Amino acid sequence: MSEETTTPRKKGLLRRLLKWAVLGLVLLVIFVAAAPYAAGPLLRGTVVSQVEKQVHGRASLDSLSVAPLGRLAAQGFALQDASGRPVARVEKLEVQAKLMAALGGHYSARVDVDGFEVHAFQEEDGTWNVERLAKESAASEPEPDDDEAESPHLPNVSAYVRVANGLVVLHALDGTTEVRDLSFSLGLDHLDKPAKVAFGARIAGDGIEPGELSGQGDLTLAAGGVLGLDGLRGTFELSIVSLVLDALEPLLVVASPVRNLAGRLDGQIDLTFHGGLAIEGDVRLDAHDLDLVTETEAEDGSVATMELITSLFSTNLSAKSEGARFTFVGETSLDQLEVEHGTRGGPVVEDEEPSGIPARVKEPRLTIAFDASAVPEPASVDLTRLAFSSTLLSGEINGKLRDLREVQDGADAGLLVVEELHGDLRWIPDRIAALLGPMIPGQLSGADEEPVSFTVNGRARDFETSSLVEGFSAQANIGVGRYQNAGLDLSGAIQVVVEAGIATMTGDLGANGGSLDLESTIDLRHFAAAAAEGSDGAAAERRPTRFALRASGVRANSELSPLLGQLHPAFAGLEALKNGAIGGLINAQLELDYDGPLSAEELDGGWDAIPKAPFTGRGEIGIDQAVIAGSPFLSKALAQLGVDTSTDLRLSPLSFAVSNGRLTYDKPWAWNVSGSDTTFAGSVGLDQSMDLTWSVPLTEKLIGKSEFLQPLLGQTVRLPISGSLKAPRLEWSGVLSDLVRTALAETAKQKAKEELTKAIGDQLGEELGGKVGEVLEGGVGGVLEDLGKGKGLDLGGILGGKKDSSGSGSGGDSNDPAQILLQADQLWSDGKQQEAGVLYTRLRDKFKFTTVYLLNKSRIKDRAQ
Repeated sequence: MSEETTTPRKKGLLRRLLKWAVLGLVLLVIFVAAAPYAAGPLLRGTVVSQVEKQVHGRASLDSLSVAPLGRLAAQGFALQDASGRPVARVEKLEVQAKLMAALGGHYSARVDVDGFEVHAFQEEDGTWNVERLAKESAASEPEPDDDEAESPHLPNVSAYVRVANGLVVLHALDGTTEVRDLSFSLGLDHLDKPAKVAFGARIAGDGIEPGELSGQGDLTLAAGGVLGLDGLRGTFELSIVSLVLDALEPLLVVASPVRNLAGRLDGQIDLTFHGGLAIEGDVRLDAHDLDLVTETEAEDGSVATMELITSLFSTNLSAKSEGARFTFVGETSLDQLEVEHGTRGGPVVEDEEPSGIPARVKEPRLTIAFDASAVPEPASVDLTRLAFSSTLLSGEINGKLRDLREVQDGADAGLLVVEELHGDLRWIPDRIAALLGPMIPGQLSGADEEPVSFTVNGRARDFETSSLVEGFSAQANIGVGRYQNAGLDLSGAIQVVVEAGIATMTGDLGANGGSLDLESTIDLRHFAAAAAEGSDGAAAERRPTRFALRASGVRANSELSPLLGQLHPAFAGLEALKNGAIGGLINAQLELDYDGPLSAEELDGGWDAIPKAPFTGRGEIGIDQAVIAGSPFLSKALAQLGVDTSTDLRLSPLSFAVSNGRLTYDKPWAWNVSGSDTTFAGSVGLDQSMDLTWSVPLTEKLIGKSEFLQPLLGQTVRLPISGSLKAPRLEWSGVLSDLVRTALAETAKQKAKEELTKAIGDQLGEELGGKVGEVLEGGVGGVLEDLGKGKGLDLGGILGGKKDSSGSGSGGDSNDPAQILLQADQLWSDGKQQEAGVLYTRLRDKFKFTTVYLLNKSRIKDRAQ
């Protein structure tokens, strides 16, 4: 082969290799350029899969593309909850990052979101579907603090974020609220330079006019700082332009008891951040024609409601920080304030009126001025001045609150400390009564200002009742104005001192035209323990609850019936009767202790549920000029004795002891009833059970027309009283039977005495010189007593027979009227009426002046032939 032939072949191969190399390079360039676009579908599936791993729902993405040099574009992203309802949708998302600049240490990106929607649906139980959207994940371990670590150097970052055409829809149970035209922008050249922030939105709801919300500001992240207030610098301004408050209601009901919100809100918020927690700012908010309704449901099913209406709610606040201390000065005022509150529903309590009557109050203007400073760590507040000005309440409160840290995981990580929290207030009872209404168990009144002053000191490890009770001390002086409840009309002042869980209350009060001195010592730890779930309130070291009073000249009335009824059934139940009345002046002393546990159920159940055995004590009471009218017990008892029920009463003082759940009379309680002295002895249970005995002397007035009781004149009848205070039982029937038997026996004995005296006088009068009564004065009484005992003595000899040696009259047993009557009765019982009639006739004809005949006169005459 020649050299000329070989050279062209080599040149052709080189050309072909170069051609293939160029083609390969072109294909590589094309592959590198097209690879991001080809990877889009694979990346889209990865994004959807990762989102669905984090939420309870389904995600979808219409398209996702990645372009060279850091451009990413996504369209049609949608997220649904587990029920298939829409949660979020993004129409268009573009991210443009400068990758080449990043190689040089400059991180720059632009993010554009155009057209997005967020939907939240309220469930039947009041919660929202977005609350259960995210799946639970294991909490990451916090990074350990490194005090020696240097603050990180801020990287060279610039960014621009723009969000436009946003829509947030809240689908509440009672209506829909929309946040429309939502926009947001953030422009950042560097982390140590101000970032331009701006946002705006319109809020509207079903049937209401939209309101506008906008804000703008310059914010800077300080060098070496973190994303927190201590690292921010700059200014921020928020404008609220005629925002209709109805639209905010669904936003508030998610985590608050708000059930209705109406009105219009205007305002301006200006803040300046200096870094290092240094902030200056001014806030002005005005709510026009505000109408706020809240509902709070209790464990018993009752719902507490409150409605607040004001023509103008205005707040002005200035805030400033110096180092770590923040100072707040401002004032809040409410014009033409109207408040209405009440309770509806809950369990039905027997014998109690249903609740639910709302309380209403109108206040021309309420102003609250405040001047305070706070330190975030440890959380503490110095309250320089909290002043109230209104016809309801006026005055000032000041003091210090220290270490308001939260208690976590049951450890004593937090501590509440109160130093000299002092209040000097004045209140008008009439106005407070109109506000509190049904919450007050009684009637509060008074048009003059009453003082309320208090001082509180102490510390507690948490906000549990037991911790607060044991850790705090307090003193208070409260003017009560005029307070009427349970038959007492009180006025004056009450002093309260709390120390180490022991509360002492004293009061020097006017009461029903007299005076009432009170002193009570209560171990609040009993009640704090009882309030704790599952506790019986028992503690060995706790002191008994003690109560003492001294009453002088307190006028009695029928409303005091439940209290006086605990002493005697004659006072019970009169408060519920139209014609019931109690009168008189009460002078009393009482010392009462309660030494025992109390459970939460017993406290909630009131007096009837509280155990009575732990009560011990002593007392004395006197009721001068006593009047009891309409008493069911007294009326019935006196009527049975034939006494006018409107009779006059004079009651002697009573002394008593309380032990083992019963009130026991030290000695019989003397009552003068219609001129007759009667007494009551025994006890009355604190559970209202009765165990009394009424001793009543039978006088001419008490006996009245009951002639058969005349022989018992002057004797005392003892009547047992049982049952309960609400239903006392006077055991009259058994006593009446005994009275009848006794009266008949006494009548028979008296009749026999008269007949015997007459018969002896007829036969022996001349021999004794007519002094039969003197001769028989001693003997007849003994004879009649023996007859009353059923001994059937032989009087035949005295009435004409001769007494034989055996002690019988002449004729032996045939002349003994007692033996004759015994034989006659036996024959009559055996059915031998004719033979018995002969004996009955003999008794009638020959022994009619004997006591045997006189005592059995009716039977003998009926059976004689």
